[in-house]
Amino acid sequence: MNAAVEMGREDLIRRIRRFVAILERVRRQPNRREAYHVLLALQCLQVGNYEEGEQAMRDAEHVVALPAALSGVQGIHEKMTTQLLKARLAKILGSDGAPG
Repeated sequence: MNAAVEMGREDLIRRIRRFVAILERVRRQPNRREAYHVLLALQCLQVGNYEEGEQAMRDAEHVVALPAALSGVQGIHEKMTTQLLKARLAKILGSDGAPG
């Protein structure tokens, strides 16, 4: 992996961790909108699309609405917790052999 790609990857990992840590610090779980965008960022991290993952995290942080097609749909983002988000991140990092 070249240095720029590795930096993009590490930046996304840090941003996800920081977002989850803030939620934990204020003792609340992600709302469905935040959970959706963080899950999208995790998916982007897993496939190596770090730029799109950064955008997903900006969307989580800046109150960007769910896509209209998902606004009334039940999904995994409905009952997501900080613990589950951390576990998903750990699994992704473990699956690619990267340090967490």
